[in-house]
Amino acid sequence: MKQFLSFVRKEFYHVFRDKKTLLMLFGLPIVLIVLFGFAVTNEIKNAKIVICDYAKDEATQQIINKLEAGNQFKITKTIMSHTEIENAFKKENIKLAIIFPANFNKDLLHLNKAQVQIIADASDPNTANTLRKTLRLRDVSNQYLLKSQVSKIASRFCEVLRRNMKCIMGSRSQMMQ
Repeated sequence: MKQFLSFVRKEFYHVFRDKKTLLMLFGLPIVLIVLFGFAVTNEIKNAKIVICDYAKDEATQQIINKLEAGNQFKITKTIMSHTEIENAFKKENIKLAIIFPANFNKDLLHLNKAQVQIIADASDPNTANTLRKTLRLRDVSNQYLLKSQVSKIASRFCEVLRRNMKCIMGSRSQMMQ
């Protein structure tokens, strides 16, 4: 055990005497951390996407507007068919395609859920997976659904309130006479 400790001590003396070894021991890891800290990121910015909207209703328009509002996705164009999507993947270097089926709003309002097809470019699986997770259409559609339900409840409430106000005003005018 004494020999091992004396060997370790001797090696520490050698390492701390040599400037090149110290630089490689402490400098290189710091440089790599800084370099990879700035170079390697999994944040998505301005990913080119296309949208195929068969529904063309209020819900899909609000979702598309919400996607355009952020800096994560850049909608290059709206496509009308599946064959155009394939050509867009081949020619335009897009990363994602979103397809809204017909009756999207109707399904969302009546069934509280709607289907959306998301096609990602699988040539870079990590980016495709990150894009899919970043998209989070479920949250966007839930927000839309909540807003539409609140607006329906508010409009019903206002209608009931107007009826009651008419009744109250009518009964007051009868009481005055």
